[in-house]
Amino acid sequence: MRRERDELLRKVNSALTATNKVPATPNQPADHAWVQQMLNAPAAQLGAAAGAMRGKTLKGDSQAISASEMALRDALAQKNLNSLERTPNEFADFQAAFIQSTIGLSDPQKTQQIHEIIRNTYERAVANGLDIPSKPADGTEAWVNQRHQLDRRATSAVQGLLTPEERGLFDRAFLGIMGVDLGTGVDKSNYPPGFLAP
Repeated sequence: MRRERDELLRKVNSALTATNKVPATPNQPADHAWVQQMLNAPAAQLGAAAGAMRGKTLKGDSQAISASEMALRDALAQKNLNSLERTPNEFADFQAAFIQSTIGLSDPQKTQQIHEIIRNTYERAVANGLDIPSKPADGTEAWVNQRHQLDRRATSAVQGLLTPEERGLFDRAFLGIMGVDLGTGVDKSNYPPGFLAP
């Protein structure tokens, strides 16, 4: 357990260090080499970079968002991030770093616990065909409801780890722990009717 925690902390710290190297001047053109570097980076680094920008938006600091960060967000919206769901540990690396960076989580033990919840959830999702790549083409109502129930349990477990301030930020930024929500819209067909505001 300690080795896993240390490895996750190394990944997250490395991700945050790389994210801090983003060309940050809002008036500069996008640094496409940096964007490509992030797209090729390990899942934790990519999640931290996505979360850094999402956190600025969440805190109303959109003036500090660089053209490079916007270009990365647009590239991530085009990338099939749902394919990460097939690999529970990789998805957990991405999502835990994304959450940590978005809400400014500084407790390494809490980050490790979130990672474990997400990894365990996706192990169950993959085993039961509830990951997005396994979504059936027809008759999706039962699939959507089962996935949603799994997501609600896991999301509640993550929320229970957070302070009221952290939870407020989390609830504003994330629909749940399953799926990737960059703040640019989600596929509504993956959620039960009435869950998302019209």
